[in-house]
Amino acid sequence: MSTRVVGALLAVALLLLLAVPVVARRAEQAVPAGAATVIIVTPNNEQIRVEFAEGFAQWHREKFAAPAQVIWNMPGGATEIRRMLEASATASLRDGSAPGGSADLLFGGGSYDFEQLTKPITVEVNGEVRSTTVLIPIDFPQEWLDAVYGQNSIAGRTLYDPGRAWFGTALSAFGIVYNAEMLQR
Repeated sequence: MSTRVVGALLAVALLLLLAVPVVARRAEQAVPAGAATVIIVTPNNEQIRVEFAEGFAQWHREKFAAPAQVIWNMPGGATEIRRMLEASATASLRDGSAPGGSADLLFGGGSYDFEQLTKPITVEVNGEVRSTTVLIPIDFPQEWLDAVYGQNSIAGRTLYDPGRAWFGTALSAFGIVYNAEMLQR
């Protein structure tokens, strides 16, 4: 086979390799101006973000007959996000500004990080003690929580914060795969 043919085949293979992600990617739909927007901070991967964003947009369209979009903010993993939010709240307390930010929702991560975000953050500025929490409780009716979650516990872990500052949205399991033959050796 000549070097020209090999070169051409390699070029075609490279083009195909580059084209697959472009063709496979879901087409982004334009969101009309003025559409409702929710800003979500998350450590979740693209697949989860796409599925939840599409589900939210569809639910919003059906419920309110209006378009909506999710704007994702992904500053790192769950622990990095927790540290960022704690640092932001601490800075707000120190400079006397109102704690908070531009995000509407924190979505993803484990219950440990959410439990940490319910703890008070306290600073002292010129003898004045200032305190806040990152998460703000939401007062959902207990009847609704019972209908959605049932008992607030699985294997000794709560599914939502009893103080209603965070709510679990998914359960996941992790396992160990092993080679039985190697284990017997």
